[in-house]
Amino acid sequence: MNGLTHLLIGYVFGLLFLKIYNAQNPAVFIIFVGLAALMPDIDNSKSTVGNKIKIIGWLFKHRGFFHTLWAALMFSVLAYAFSKEIAIAVLVGYTSHLLSDSLTPMGVRPLWPISKKKLKLVK
Repeated sequence: MNGLTHLLIGYVFGLLFLKIYNAQNPAVFIIFVGLAALMPDIDNSKSTVGNKIKIIGWLFKHRGFFHTLWAALMFSVLAYAFSKEIAIAVLVGYTSHLLSDSLTPMGVRPLWPISKKKLKLVK
């Protein structure tokens, strides 16, 4: 998937989540959902985010650590330093990316390195 697809899917998840979660600042919430929806591809030096920080793409394999729930939790905990609402937005956006990548034939390994089992929702 490309960056625009991940961004749009992230926004859909964010808007659906806003129906459940009464964000104090919905605009900021949606902005962080969008940013987080792009973050897992930071390990791909050709991606929307990865081409800005190419060294990460050189150091990490694409769909490795950054495509796990551990990375989603790590970025959410870091975002919690700013606010609980931003942390939730990051978690929503990041997991939307992982779920959308699980719809591709390549899938993701959400619990890597504990489990190498791939999550592929399509064949």
